[in-house]
Amino acid sequence: MYSDLSQLIHNILILASKSKDLELKKDLNDLINRSLELENENRILKEKLHNQATLTIDPHGGLYWRAGDSVPYCSVCWDADGMLIHMVNSDYGWICPRERRL
Repeated sequence: MYSDLSQLIHNILILASKSKDLELKKDLNDLINRSLELENENRILKEKLHNQATLTIDPHGGLYWRAGDSVPYCSVCWDADGMLIHMVNSDYGWICPRERRL
């Protein structure tokens, strides 16, 4: 899909470069910027969905685990901020390096 969109924008840019219509060029620039924003948002959402699908929560400890990973992720960071932050093992148990304790 990206290559199709990229090619379409490229073709429109070629046509617009032949035009003296400044409003058309401004609108096209806005369209390109919005397209790039949407592409980035789509990438982030896909990554979030992938992470969500691969995480399981320990019902007793409230920590997120990923198969094959020996270190859990902070549930507060994931649930509140969408950030996968590995916990740090300490004398008090697992502690978030962002100084949030579970």
